[in-house]
Amino acid sequence: MSVYLSVFSAAHLTWLRGIHRYVRIVELAAATGQIATITGQLSRLDSWMAEWSCTTEERRSLYKQLFYSLKESGNLKQSCE
Repeated sequence: MSVYLSVFSAAHLTWLRGIHRYVRIVELAAATGQIATITGQLSRLDSWMAEWSCTTEERRSLYKQLFYSLKESGNLKQSCE
């Protein structure tokens, strides 16, 4: 999982916006029981979304994905923060 986060942090892919890469990483982390690796990155999320010029709908969608992924993994407290 850390490899994916490293690739995410370093990648400059023009064919896939940062928000879409991050959503895929969240989905992968949730599917593999590694959602805890995402929580260390959450403090940077707002600045990343500003950098990616995310729409309000994209922001809502990502926060919703994170909420359900954290909730399903048993991190209910973090899902509400």
